[in-house]
Amino acid sequence: MFPQKREFNLTYRVSQDTITFKGEDMDLNNRTIERLLNSKFVMTGDRKIFDVVSGFTYVDSELISDKYDIYSVDGKIYKQKRTKTDGYGLVRKDFRPNKRLKKRVKKIDLDNCKINVLRGKEAYDKYGLIGMNGVIEISEMK
Repeated sequence: MFPQKREFNLTYRVSQDTITFKGEDMDLNNRTIERLLNSKFVMTGDRKIFDVVSGFTYVDSELISDKYDIYSVDGKIYKQKRTKTDGYGLVRKDFRPNKRLKKRVKKIDLDNCKINVLRGKEAYDKYGLIGMNGVIEISEMK
């Protein structure tokens, strides 16, 4: 059985960087609603929301999606949709390379460039949420 969609009479208040919710005529037996009403959210500068009560941090899933490989070419960020294979290891026909990334990489002198792969905390510290799944850095040597 699938859960039914319900409309909620929910209001919120923003005070500086804090969001609090209030609801009327709510089903307080619903754990999600109960958790939401008992939360106190703080917005941070890098599009994260932190719940002071539970200690959870919420992020925009588009920022950390593993559907994309992230490239940094001389400091400019490019997203490349990950390749999909057909089950035999061959790239599917509907794969489209990022044209701007492809055009930029063609301009690089491959004999005079440096490629670096950042992962984990190092990638997050340098690129924020978008770098959580790793970043491939390409830079030309001057």
